[in-house]
Amino acid sequence: AASCVVVKFDSAVVVRFFSCVAVRAVACVVVNACTAVELSEPICAPLSDATCVPVSAPTCVSDNRPTAVVVRPDSCTVESFDAVSAVRLSDDSALSCVVVRPCVWPVVRSPSCVDEKFPRGPFLERGYHVETYGQPTYNGVAILTRKPVEDLVFNIPGFQDEMARVITGTVDGIRLVGAYFPNGQAPGSEKFVYKMAWLHALRNWLQQELVRFPKLVLMGDFNITFDDRDVWDPVGLAGTIHCTDQERSQLQQLTDLGLTDAFRLFEQPAKSYSWWDYRDLAFRRNRGLRIDHVLVSTALKPIVKACVIDKTPRKNERPSDHTPVVLTLGA
Repeated sequence: AASCVVVKFDSAVVVRFFSCVAVRAVACVVVNACTAVELSEPICAPLSDATCVPVSAPTCVSDNRPTAVVVRPDSCTVESFDAVSAVRLSDDSALSCVVVRPCVWPVVRSPSCVDEKFPRGPFLERGYHVETYGQPTYNGVAILTRKPVEDLVFNIPGFQDEMARVITGTVDGIRLVGAYFPNGQAPGSEKFVYKMAWLHALRNWLQQELVRFPKLVLMGDFNITFDDRDVWDPVGLAGTIHCTDQERSQLQQLTDLGLTDAFRLFEQPAKSYSWWDYRDLAFRRNRGLRIDHVLVSTALKPIVKACVIDKTPRKNERPSDHTPVVLTLGA
């Protein structure tokens, strides 16, 4: 607490000093929201001499900001979307197929995004077909493709669920399953029980889907790490949400169906993550988790050319706390 933090919420500016006599910081810092800024070389200064300076690169998402959608074909990503997973065909310079979880900004507890409010315009102008499944709460999924999507399915058939979590469709013979897995909140909670039931239902349904569609990709925000390599502090976070044995066992059961973690098919840099908290300068310190995955079926495994985590969008001025995972398939 040896720093002066000024947090700006809309038009209100709140300054909190940690001493009635002096401000132990070089200057007070103004940020857009949700960010505690750590200042180096603190000094003691009289209260009257404290000055506040704006930060030019805010790191939090505002719930009333306009949605900016930018398609970057060179790296196959859609910016300003949470939990982006993408599939690019190697013979196509543009994005061929992308599955995203739209309009979910965890830092503001998700502004509403029903289907009719999805920002279709920029995609339609670029020749994409847009299929969405959203709701005015926390959830929503979408598929954006160059070609029409066939045999659309929403959520997990046979599993009663009010949350918009899964969208499935077929494009060029490949079955795409875009999913936003439940968070689970904490082990032992009701939301954790729901997560376990949801994962069990997903596995049973995918087992049937793989019989009908041998070429299948499951991708999205899984909210589960595979192992300690996916965790910045595996000792400190052991047994916490995203890292429990129960969750990892369910994830292992998905791979037992014949699905493979495409990212681990290739040599990857150590400490590769897809999510970083907005707090405590987590991205800058690379204190993250790899919880966004792309799993490919056995039939597709031979044509997987690459799978990378693109950290570039996380460096944007107002980023999502997730960053894209991009799978490249050959012919």
